[in-house]
Amino acid sequence: MKIAYYCIGNFSEFLYFSSRVSKHESSFYVQNFKGQQFFNSLHEKAPVYYQYRNFNEVHGALDKKKSPLNYNVIFQADKSHFKKRYSGAGVRDIIDTFYNIFKNIISEDKPDFVFFPIIESLDAMVLYELARAEGIGTIVYSHARVLPFSFLSNSKYENFPKFFYENRSSSSFSEEALSRLRSKNSRVSDQMAETIDSIEGSDICFSPTYPRPFTRLLKNIYFQLTLEKHNACLSNWIKLQVYFERLLVPAGLIAQRLVEKFVLKSLSASKYPKIYNCFPLHFSPESSINTPAPFYIDQERVIDRILLSDTKPLLLREHPALFGKRRLSFYKRIIRKPNVYFTKLDDSVHDLIAGSEMIFSVTGTVMIEAFFKGKKFRQFGKNYFSCFIDWCNENSLSDEIRPQLLVNLIVNNCSRFIVLPHSQKNLGLNRALFSRENIQSLNKALEDHVKNSEKIVS
Repeated sequence: MKIAYYCIGNFSEFLYFSSRVSKHESSFYVQNFKGQQFFNSLHEKAPVYYQYRNFNEVHGALDKKKSPLNYNVIFQADKSHFKKRYSGAGVRDIIDTFYNIFKNIISEDKPDFVFFPIIESLDAMVLYELARAEGIGTIVYSHARVLPFSFLSNSKYENFPKFFYENRSSSSFSEEALSRLRSKNSRVSDQMAETIDSIEGSDICFSPTYPRPFTRLLKNIYFQLTLEKHNACLSNWIKLQVYFERLLVPAGLIAQRLVEKFVLKSLSASKYPKIYNCFPLHFSPESSINTPAPFYIDQERVIDRILLSDTKPLLLREHPALFGKRRLSFYKRIIRKPNVYFTKLDDSVHDLIAGSEMIFSVTGTVMIEAFFKGKKFRQFGKNYFSCFIDWCNENSLSDEIRPQLLVNLIVNNCSRFIVLPHSQKNLGLNRALFSRENIQSLNKALEDHVKNSEKIVS
């Protein structure tokens, strides 16, 4: 049994050290020069396929095969990396190039599964769609969001594997977790941070080192001009934004307050309509929408669909991560629609949700919060929660038992582990990530996933 690990971004080191615990054969599909350099530095040589090694030659070839995959499914999954640089014809050519490269790689490597830590760019989506077309198993890392647990899914929708539904008994821990989620003033906090904090990080197998900023800049420029000149994920501008994040966040809040005052004329809580629906806007572009629900990347489509199906006033709440970042033209179009209002930034989210007639979302966690609090909801996208609801409907399960059942499934089948890129700014994350506890938990989940996949196939 062979598992190919797709090493996007800063995942190479973690996925390599995780693979050393696995009893299965491993290979690595490396997305950038940093990952390639890491593997070159190892004393033990691993089977590595660097996707940009001959990218320029394949891209310039006139006789490369056209991709039979759906170009637009792949295009929409990209978090605007390649969209900003290429025209439609250019994107099609890039997809064809990735298709030819990955087709040759999997023909040589012959993996049984491809492991994806995340799918958020053209290259990852090409590999995902190609693996599915070739009958190769796909494994996608997922976080439960409402509780500090993770799991592995077989699809981009991050749905629960079928064997999860076999293990759904209740426990005192799951009952207590449900009680917290149902609490009037509870909101889902940063459960990923809670997962990280819960992992014992004293026994680690690796500590990443980072080049000096100037050295890193020179390397980025060199590869942008040579092997990776078509790698739209290699962007110094994005790195600069991340570097100045602490300055940009306060500036964004100031900008959003100006937008609220002079453009949105937002409603205060005391002036909310007596009966209203609520749609908390999503962070976008984001893999949780782009990959499983690309039709709704444009939030205006969601708003129009709600308004065309329901006559109640609709209250919108901006996502905090987009303060000062969304285009003014979006706000101006939305406020021209009758019966649509924005809430103030400082208004209580608890009260907004509690007072709404129905909560709408694409793939947001607010949908699951509404579910636990007994609020009416409607979800437009597809993810593990919508798949769970579909399973409940197929099995004619009553609404009363569903919240406890969902918590039971998460508690009984998911684990406390993370699969994230390491970070120069977050050493606590790095310790948790490279801890033996985290790596062992991931591999236990991976072994269960592979074993049950074999059972289904046979």
